[in-house]
Amino acid sequence: MEKRTRGNIILLTGGRLVSLFGSGVQGIAIPLYILDQTGKASMMGLFSIASLIPALLFAPLAGVLGDRFNRKMIMISTDVVRFLLVSLLAVLATLDMLALAALFIVQVFVSISDSLFNSSSDGILPDLVNIESLHKVNATKGGSEAAALILGPVAGGVIYGVGGILPVFIINAFSFALSGVLEGFIRYRRTTGDTAKLTIRFFGVRVKEPFQFVYRHPAIRQLFIMGTAMYFLLYPLFDVVLPFIVKKTIGFSSTQMGVLFGFLMGGMLLGNIVTSGIFKRMGPKKLIRFGLVAEMLLIMMVGTSVLPFIMSALGGASLHFFTILCVLMAIIGFFCTWVLMPVNTNMQKIVPNEMRSRFYSVFNMSTQAAVPLSAVIYGVLLDIVSSFYIVFGVGVVFSLLALNFLLRAKEEIYNPQTK
Repeated sequence: MEKRTRGNIILLTGGRLVSLFGSGVQGIAIPLYILDQTGKASMMGLFSIASLIPALLFAPLAGVLGDRFNRKMIMISTDVVRFLLVSLLAVLATLDMLALAALFIVQVFVSISDSLFNSSSDGILPDLVNIESLHKVNATKGGSEAAALILGPVAGGVIYGVGGILPVFIINAFSFALSGVLEGFIRYRRTTGDTAKLTIRFFGVRVKEPFQFVYRHPAIRQLFIMGTAMYFLLYPLFDVVLPFIVKKTIGFSSTQMGVLFGFLMGGMLLGNIVTSGIFKRMGPKKLIRFGLVAEMLLIMMVGTSVLPFIMSALGGASLHFFTILCVLMAIIGFFCTWVLMPVNTNMQKIVPNEMRSRFYSVFNMSTQAAVPLSAVIYGVLLDIVSSFYIVFGVGVVFSLLALNFLLRAKEEIYNPQTK
């Protein structure tokens, strides 16, 4: 990897690392603050909606803008906007004027800025490296994001517990400022050439094109469907069902719950490092297939381990059983990267540069929109079905889905024609 490329990647991943860390700090602290102020879990749910819905609604437009304008300047501009918005919250907190209404309104605009930033940062990455180094860069990016997802929430809980909400806002505002400064040093030349006049018809056509691309491209369509299905099945499993089982059914503490997810993220961090090293030797086809099979078996093992008679045999709320779950979570995170990294790399190769921001906006919108819907479904199921049967059932459904994908996957998914 040449010196200029290496420098660009350090700046880009460094910027994402600090901004994700700051967002992680604030992301865990704000729900705690809302709960302290209102005592109502429903208000935390409303804040989650205020975080998610604006980003989903704005995603197609964000993709159009990311393909139309300079992606680097969009990233810097959105970091500046988020810095100003979070700084406003810090000022309000300092003056003891932080109303929940202000918190919700600011979050709407932060979410829109997040959507615009993400579409441009996803689109810019392949422009900064040569095609042979793309897998290493995706591994570095994935590793830095996993590290931020481990450290941010842990730090956020400690910082809020010790100093309240003000230092949380200060740290997050500083993270956006530092991210913008780092991005400013990225050496980037705009490679998209769309100069059509900005009209309503222009936006309508450009928004429609990525959907048409997905529909007409068999390999991308398979990846799109598989990605959405996996988010629908697995994200709420780890975010809703397993926390319920760990705390309510087994009887582990909140701290142990946090440790379990730390092992999951730690496994992903290690997985990105290892996957980068073995990518060329194994190739994307073996990595994806082996990773999917491993995930099938591991999720089935988790589902089996929480069945009542198995859980009892393993000691219930014991250190022995907790250790087993920690190991399983770490291995799940490890092999997850064997699928995610090569799939993401190959999608970047398949999707044309002039459509890349729009495609990732649509892809992220589809996967993220599946999450709240499935979370509601899982929540209803938890009220009527024993939780351990849900985990086991999800393991079965995911295994069938993965087997169907492995049997029918187009060759271009594994060995794409570069654009």
